[in-house]
Amino acid sequence: MPAFSPEFEPVTAFECVMRFWELLLLIRLRRAASGNSLRAAWNWMLAAWFICCLSTLLGIDGLDSHIPNSFAWISARHLAGYVAGVFMLAPMVSVLGARMPGGRAWSVFVVAPMILVLLWPAISEAFQSKGQSPIELGGPAVLGFLLVLLMAFGNYFGTANTTAAVLYTAAIMARIGPVAGWHNAGLLPWIASGFPPVAGYLWLRRLTELRSRKPLDALSAGNRCWFVFRDFFGIVWAKRVMDRMNVFAAREGWGIHLSLDGFDIVEPDLAVGSEQMDRPIAILEWLLSRFSGENWRRELLGDFYVSKSDECREV
Repeated sequence: MPAFSPEFEPVTAFECVMRFWELLLLIRLRRAASGNSLRAAWNWMLAAWFICCLSTLLGIDGLDSHIPNSFAWISARHLAGYVAGVFMLAPMVSVLGARMPGGRAWSVFVVAPMILVLLWPAISEAFQSKGQSPIELGGPAVLGFLLVLLMAFGNYFGTANTTAAVLYTAAIMARIGPVAGWHNAGLLPWIASGFPPVAGYLWLRRLTELRSRKPLDALSAGNRCWFVFRDFFGIVWAKRVMDRMNVFAAREGWGIHLSLDGFDIVEPDLAVGSEQMDRPIAILEWLLSRFSGENWRRELLGDFYVSKSDECREV
């Protein structure tokens, strides 16, 4: 029996470097997810990272020297890559249910079943082939995966994190490429490994940029808090919060309207000062309390933080 002598091809060495970079980014992203309801998404991201590491390990040349059936080894590598792609999708879907309370139930009753449903065709194919042929999913299974991926990606389309979402989505598609029948794209391993850490870097850079902005007035403080929420929780939650915010604005006659681009002054002659922004910021703070803790909101609003939750109940 030949001795085991692992060999690192360029793509495998590149994957190892990317896994280490991803780990560093995950450590920093953990702080970004603290104090808000994105912690569940971070947990799914960590699980995806471990599976990506397993996929990288299976790609090391020399590990298959003791396996008599090369198809079994290829199937294992393809299956690991597909499982990694499914778990990479989980954080984006988790964000769609990131509200307190209820976020944990979303993970248990929505995200986990989604993972099982998406994995079942590949696992079933692996058992049926018994390692005699590479795994290849049928059109309906691939289409179902892509529909969920499109829904998750759409949540970030139009935000400042659109580029990061595009890169991350492309990496997921590259992960499922071998089992989806996309055999002619030799760049798939490079895309699958290189794009996620770049996406994570762009996310952190955007968050650092927003947090480094020192608000000069109450309006800029409110906008900073709103941009962080919009860019990291996505369009779906931003639209719901925006609609509820504008119900208060119309009913109480603020002369201020909240859009996806921040607070807009709808009355030309309105002079917006701290007193005029107290009520909008208090309402915004109250609405965002379903997604974050008080310290998270206080950090973003700074000196203009106004906690008037008791006055913000709808009548």
